[in-house]
Amino acid sequence: MIKTSIIRILFVVLMANSGIAFASDEPLTSGGFQYSITPIPDWVLEQAVPEPQKELSQGSQYLLSDEQLNVSEGRYDSFSRVAQKVTTEQSLEQASKLSMQFNPEFQTFALHKILVKRGATTLDLTRTSKIELFQREEQVNNNIYDGKVTVFIVIPDIRVGDIVEYASTTYGKNPVFGDNNFASFSLGWGVAVQSSFMRLVTDLDRPLEYRVHKHSGEPVVNKTATTIEYSWAQKDNLAILDEQGYPAGFTPYPFIEFSEFNSWQSVIDWALIHYKQQNSASKILQQYVNELKATSKDKFEYIETAIKFVQNDVRYFGIETGQNSHIPSKPGEVFERRYGDCKDKTMLLNYLLTEQGIEAYPALISMQSRGTIADNLPSPGHFDHVISYFIVDGKEYWIDGTRTFQLGKLDNIGVSSFEQALVIRPNQKSLTELKTQFKHRSQTHVHETFAATGGYEDDVNLTMSIKFHSHEAEYLRGALAAQSITEFTKHYLDFYSKHFHGISVVDDIKVVDDTVNNIVELTGKFKIAEFWHIENNRVTTPLYGEFLSSYAQLPSTIQRKFPLGLYHHSEVSQQVDIIFPETVEWTFENNPLTIENESIKYVRDISFEKERLTVKHHYETKQKSMPPASVAGYVRDIKKIRDAIYLSVYNGKNASTSIRSVLRNLLNRKLSEQAGAEQNNPE
Repeated sequence: MIKTSIIRILFVVLMANSGIAFASDEPLTSGGFQYSITPIPDWVLEQAVPEPQKELSQGSQYLLSDEQLNVSEGRYDSFSRVAQKVTTEQSLEQASKLSMQFNPEFQTFALHKILVKRGATTLDLTRTSKIELFQREEQVNNNIYDGKVTVFIVIPDIRVGDIVEYASTTYGKNPVFGDNNFASFSLGWGVAVQSSFMRLVTDLDRPLEYRVHKHSGEPVVNKTATTIEYSWAQKDNLAILDEQGYPAGFTPYPFIEFSEFNSWQSVIDWALIHYKQQNSASKILQQYVNELKATSKDKFEYIETAIKFVQNDVRYFGIETGQNSHIPSKPGEVFERRYGDCKDKTMLLNYLLTEQGIEAYPALISMQSRGTIADNLPSPGHFDHVISYFIVDGKEYWIDGTRTFQLGKLDNIGVSSFEQALVIRPNQKSLTELKTQFKHRSQTHVHETFAATGGYEDDVNLTMSIKFHSHEAEYLRGALAAQSITEFTKHYLDFYSKHFHGISVVDDIKVVDDTVNNIVELTGKFKIAEFWHIENNRVTTPLYGEFLSSYAQLPSTIQRKFPLGLYHHSEVSQQVDIIFPETVEWTFENNPLTIENESIKYVRDISFEKERLTVKHHYETKQKSMPPASVAGYVRDIKKIRDAIYLSVYNGKNASTSIRSVLRNLLNRKLSEQAGAEQNNPE
């Protein structure tokens, strides 16, 4: 046995060094995980790598993208092959490092080949490349552990002009989906691809529904004695420019999807098996239920306390390996261990609600697709989050058990705009529209008062008050929990310092949390030296609606082919008061000012009474997206709004004697300071 092993090792080394491909099904180990190096499976239709037509401006010229999936005879074998030409020095790094992923709980990974074509010579670097397997939990920052393993490959000695080709297959799928299959394939990318090929093989008696998105073509369908094959070949795929700023759920890239789920009801039937209300044998949980019933004055207080407990006392953490990715833990287990992912927390909350006689169900939603789920074929693959849906006195509620800092009465808790959900309950046949009530819109109201009651030459006192409603209040609570009040105060000091260089903090910001109405109010006091700006013999007064600027933003891409997304259901207002040390008469043109289109509305109103000058800014969005043809007009209006936000007023020819006197004093002081500086720093 010893001699045989030595001979085998020497043989492998010789084959690797000779550049001759050597294939073996024997598992290899790296980082405690296994993979194999095998020939390309017989069922794969090998595609020719085209000769490069021209060098593109990007770092690598992609020659071939080849994806094939075989789901016949109970298998789920996903084959991938890519060929690219290295065209620049900068692209060497990208082309020499490959990264794939698989889940060892239910999948195996096989590498087939790594070839480098250099002129007329083809080098097989399959076994001389450095291959490392390790777990790099990409969602660990979101408290999700999914068990995926990264296959990281470093190819040695890559040069400009080389054509790098690699192929691999991942075998297996998550058993939680049972016998039903679904998949999707990209038909366009952010880079140009000279040749692309997609193929799916399934059993003859199990045809899949397919749907093509953002492409006019159709797949080629071929039948053999035992299988049906869907294929799609494309040449000269142009790069699709990423315009960014899309509406939620929108993608600019064409794709094709397949599914054996023939309706949304069939997806619900699949989910009912896993999300059925589970009886909990936990005595501790039942004791908590009894105490909650005894201490709650009515069912609404019971519900609100249960929500607060699940959201804040049960830590959000998910071990989503294997079937745990879609099957929730029992409520008693989640209660006792005090942690769980979205489906665990949802089922615990639903259990608490049903114990009070409240009709509650899990609802599958998509953080990515949101309102576009209905455009797709039915399948469980569209959903990445679970929330609670329940009915109280005939009224529907949607609560996310993973949210924290959602305080207040049930009707005041913010509801995210998920738009569509799949409620998992018997006799449910379709998606449900998740309506966001008007009072759940995001609101921020700012009130600033600049008081110069002591005179023009004294410091100006700034009092700031900001009220955050609904979602904004909940987000703010999270921000406040992550930093001290002193740090938070400095954040606002830095914000104001952009315009008022002589500003300082009088006292730390105060926080008033109205948990009944779900409103958080911040109040702060600052002192500003040299508030008045001297320019062209005038005293200028800033009346900026600065808080609106983060909402009224220009898109990164203006000339667009794709729709532009807006921050929907948002409203922000800012009132600026300046109290002068005397009565001043003002005259304003274009007051009030309204800028409005089908997507947004901005109103500015200026008024004055004796010593007080008041400017009110108000901005709101009216829809979640706009078509490309409307973007140019929207941009023009946003520019007008930003000009209107940064308003300054000044005292002109009709200024009172006291203002003119102050102006002279300020100018003289400024000239004296300049003269003193020149004397202290002679050239």
